[in-house]
Amino acid sequence: MFGREKCYSRRFGWLYRLGHWLGGDLNFGGRLRAQHVLRAVERLPLEGARILDAGSGDGCYVFALARQHPTAQIVGVEIDREKVTDCGYINRRLRLPNAHFVRGDLTHLPFREQFEVIICSDVLEHIPDDRAALRNLLAALKPGGRLVLHAPGPNEDKHFWMRKDTPLSRFAHRLYQCWYRRHVRGKSEYYFDARPGYPRAQLLALLQQTGFVVEWVKPTLGPWGYWAFAIFKMSRLFLPVYLLLFPLLLALGWKDVVGHNEDGFSHLIKAHRPLSAEPRRS
Repeated sequence: MFGREKCYSRRFGWLYRLGHWLGGDLNFGGRLRAQHVLRAVERLPLEGARILDAGSGDGCYVFALARQHPTAQIVGVEIDREKVTDCGYINRRLRLPNAHFVRGDLTHLPFREQFEVIICSDVLEHIPDDRAALRNLLAALKPGGRLVLHAPGPNEDKHFWMRKDTPLSRFAHRLYQCWYRRHVRGKSEYYFDARPGYPRAQLLALLQQTGFVVEWVKPTLGPWGYWAFAIFKMSRLFLPVYLLLFPLLLALGWKDVVGHNEDGFSHLIKAHRPLSAEPRRS
């Protein structure tokens, strides 16, 4: 899905070039999350819209939407200076005039009633003052504008690769710890979580208290996505095994995206700013 953009980056290297050659991004975890989020965003009226990606990271949502909707203006806000620099480099290579990247803190945003759509994907759990971030996102939306939010649940200890109750789960946990040590080495302070996730009721209450009206909630990482993610976590340290299993992961991920999950390990929420209410300040 996002292989070409990452190919152009100075830091992502040959693995993303291989992903582009295979027709998409090889990071299955990010790919699955993006499929859920973009599926929700694409159902909104986007032509001519101003869209904010709050916590844009490596810019995948910005690049994807800028290519698919050339009349829309997409702005990515990211606190990590190095990521903003990388996204600017990629954007110069892609030549997308409707994609823009700025450095900013979601708890101190300057925007007021400028966007019809805001995306906030797996960002809120990294922010200590998440209430202030949501108030600023509400203020940045035009009245009636939509927020598409994706956030993890609080069930980290229930994941297969975090348990140690069977030989296989203990093996998976050792693989996860090995990957995690590699993955976080050299990461900026903004990468680490302020909280493990949100119970559904807590997240909905937080949105309502900051002035949003929740339209619907969809669990993600249900049974199909959960096992796809577990296989992804265990196999990605061994590239030949991962490439061999990648088609299976795509099939399981597709079932998670298009199917109906009664429950899941993450939440996808669509909410909007009311037409008449002003953003709350407390």
